[in-house]
Amino acid sequence: MAHSFFTGTDAQLYTGSAAFSAQISLAPELYGLLESQAAEYASLNAIYAAYYLAAHNAEQRTTAKVVGKNEAGLDCGRWLRTWPRSSTARLP
Repeated sequence: MAHSFFTGTDAQLYTGSAAFSAQISLAPELYGLLESQAAEYASLNAIYAAYYLAAHNAEQRTTAKVVGKNEAGLDCGRWLRTWPRSSTARLP
């Protein structure tokens, strides 16, 4: 049984969220989404990815970037909880 990438490590959130974003962006209607909703999640994912990469780069890491990464990850999870069709983020 698959588990939600939102409950995994930062690396699992980074890769899982990117894959989820790509999948819903390709055909949002298959997931009961509007294109604008898929674009909104893509934006949240891009913000998380930027903070994740900065927080994991020793030359760029700051407390603010680590906090930003954590907040951006929570924002991705909050978005998903507003999506009525989903209780967890699982890819087929």
